[in-house]
Amino acid sequence: DLAISKGIIKRYQSEIDKIDGGGTLYAELEDNSSNFIPVGAFVEVVYNGLNLDKVVLLPESALYANEKVYAVVRQIPEGRVTAYGAIARKIGSPQSARMVGWAMNAAHTRDDVPAHRVVNRQGLLTGKHHFDGINLMQQLLENEGVEIKNNQVQNFDRVFWDPNTELS
Repeated sequence: DLAISKGIIKRYQSEIDKIDGGGTLYAELEDNSSNFIPVGAFVEVVYNGLNLDKVVLLPESALYANEKVYAVVRQIPEGRVTAYGAIARKIGSPQSARMVGWAMNAAHTRDDVPAHRVVNRQGLLTGKHHFDGINLMQQLLENEGVEIKNNQVQNFDRVFWDPNTELS
């Protein structure tokens, strides 16, 4: 048995306080992205087989925001990319690019969310370390015809998909 300890939760507390005023937290388990365990800010929670390096702590409000993010990401066409900030603007939270990033971190194991198509505003593959393997994010994009060089999308303006103009 492994535990989400006070130390692990405290590591994330400053970011959580910025979003949710330290309210209810949820641990999204790496082995089952749809399995959320509620955890109090400093309560120890035991879960068998949990990989602590892959735990994503989310405020309760983020559970609903994640679904909004995923609904947009599912519409990104193959061979195109978008940015965290563009998604944040589309869901009505223009200052929440970081929250979109957290949603993408939590989605890398979900087959129904093409998280590899979301990059930063300069086209950098900033989320690549959340994918299994050394270059999986890059490989997935290249398999769709997106050219990557030095961890950056080439011809970014040509392959950029803006959900704010593409979706009504």
